[in-house]
Amino acid sequence: MEYMTTKFNVAEVERSCAEKYLKALKLPEEITSDMVVEGGRVRLKVFQSVEQYNGMRSAIAWVYKVARVEMPFAQDFGTYIKGITRHVAAAKQHLGLKLMKGKAVMKPEAYLRADCGAFV
Repeated sequence: MEYMTTKFNVAEVERSCAEKYLKALKLPEEITSDMVVEGGRVRLKVFQSVEQYNGMRSAIAWVYKVARVEMPFAQDFGTYIKGITRHVAAAKQHLGLKLMKGKAVMKPEAYLRADCGAFV
């Protein structure tokens, strides 16, 4: 599970939004000078989408299944994902982040052939 705690995105947000986010999660972290970037915005580490963490959980569970070994921390994963869900919801609400769920639609330009401009 330690591996999963290393997977973050970095977001630059307004200071007031960052303060609300940290307060909503009851995090003791204060905004330090090294977190502040140009224009008074604050750089924060935020969790990725819940789906990405579920994907990591599935991959780890598959390795245990293939090895025919019982995963000793299976129940802890559920608790961890619930906590992640809370963090992601707070990031969406207070920071205005759009942590995608599902897949993005490809624009028609993505289907153009580079050499002739025709659709593939």
